[in-house]
Amino acid sequence: MATLDQLVTRAKRLIGRDAPPRNEIRDHIVDAIICVQEEVPNDALKDLLRYHKYTMDGASYITLTANYLRILSLTSEESDGYQGYPWTLVDRDMFKEIMRNELEQSFDSTATRIYTPQALADDVGLVSPATQGFDLYPTPVSDRTMELRYFLKASESGTMSLPTFLHELVINKVAGVYSDKHLARYERGLAGVRLRYTNKYGLSPADVGIIRGL
Repeated sequence: MATLDQLVTRAKRLIGRDAPPRNEIRDHIVDAIICVQEEVPNDALKDLLRYHKYTMDGASYITLTANYLRILSLTSEESDGYQGYPWTLVDRDMFKEIMRNELEQSFDSTATRIYTPQALADDVGLVSPATQGFDLYPTPVSDRTMELRYFLKASESGTMSLPTFLHELVINKVAGVYSDKHLARYERGLAGVRLRYTNKYGLSPADVGIIRGL
């Protein structure tokens, strides 16, 4: 796997004699990594897909590493013992309104399954730079399991965790800051990745990762 310094060297060579100092290119590389992982389909990031299984203990929240890019799915074990009932990611206003409208029913008395990111102001003692909390409604039954599938953010230093075939996009994105020719190359390359990878592994339904609002 390539390192950040190797990507800097490649970008500097591509830009040519008018290339800026390495530290400036390095900053652009980091920005490009962030941009590329946001713009390519989920299926292109399959190597960054992770799974987490929770055994619930009566809590109405779960926590996840803050180093996640986006959530693919959250499912729960139901009263029949089967895992796979999908939860919907919603914004906080919708979350609170649904809870009010349903009078906070118990898990097995409603078909609603929603979750929302915890705000920093929430007094739950769980929000830290290392974790992100998600409030759940309804509160899952103790000893039942939940399964979360999510994508990690690609590394921005040291050895690159972004799939190797996407490095060319990163390099052209950086060179595109200084040349329209390379920017056009980036856009063509991105279009090609989207064409080849959208839902290639069944990871790119239209609404994945979207927070639904009112």
